[in-house]
This record gives sequence, C-alpha cells and structure tokens, in this order.
Amino acid sequence: MTAQIAIKLFGDDLEELRKQAEEIKAAIADIPGIATPVVEQQQPTPQIRIELKHDMLAHYGITSSFVNNFVETALHGREVSTMVQGQRTFDIVLRLQEDQRTDLSNLHRLPLELPDGRRVPLGTVAKVYEAAGPNTINREDGRRRIVVRVNTRGRDVGSAVTDIKA
Repeated sequence: MTAQIAIKLFGDDLEELRKQAEEIKAAIADIPGIATPVVEQQQPTPQIRIELKHDMLAHYGITSSFVNNFVETALHGREVSTMVQGQRTFDIVLRLQEDQRTDLSNLHRLPLELPDGRRVPLGTVAKVYEAAGPNTINREDGRRRIVVRVNTRGRDVGSAVTDIKA
C-alpha cells in the first residue's frame, strides 16, 4: 500500500511499535484535509515457541546450540544424504512427520539424546508452548519498522506534514 505521507517508527519491541503507531494514528486522525490514517498490517499468527531453560542446560552439560540444532532438525528438517537413481539425485531429509511436528501436546516429550547417551524429554530443557506472533516483521536498514500511512484530501502535502509534525 502506498500513501502520500509515511510516518516510520523504528525499534526492537514490536508491541511497543504497534502501540506507538496506534497512538500516532489517533493523534492525527482529526487533522483537517487528511484521509483516515492506516497502520501497517500485522496479523497475529499462531506459533510454536520453544524457550530454553538455561539452568537445565547447565545441569545436563549441553549448550543452547545443541538443543537448537536438534529442534531445527526435528521441525524443519536437515539434509543427511543424497540418493542417486540413474541421472537423478534426491536429497534425503531427516525430520519428524507432519502430524508430529504440529502436535504441540507431545512436542515437549520428544526424546533428546544427550552427548553422553542419556535421553531426556525436550520439555526437561525447554518450555514448549503455543503463542501468537506477527505474520511479518518489516525491517529497514536492519531495524524493525512499522509505518503509519496517510493521504491528503483537498490540501497540499507540505501543509499536512507540518500539521502532523505539530
């Protein structure tokens, strides 16, 4: 979506950016000669969150990257080999089956094999839960960004910008 005027907000906290964008939208909505301001869309999307329990990682003597690699392989897959069939090659990817990857009630039970051969459920070293997160995170120059867009109605852009700044 394009607009004549774009107010860009930058920061690390998406909730705070959204809050400030909505405040700006409300603050400028009554300015004469501008259309209704629009805040850049972000829809909450269900996500599986896995938060590591650092005290338990230390207890078992494993690193966060060890668990992250395990989770990445289980959920997203990892190429482990290639099969050659005549002139064609096929990647062999290791990962959980689709129904297992989306079964939140059982992901915390997924057995994690430790370097010493012991096995512990993933839930022992990580909190596994579902939460909502944004469907997109827009960035500019590596920084998170949200935009409030507005058009003028029957007035010049320069005077509208001056009123918005005020």
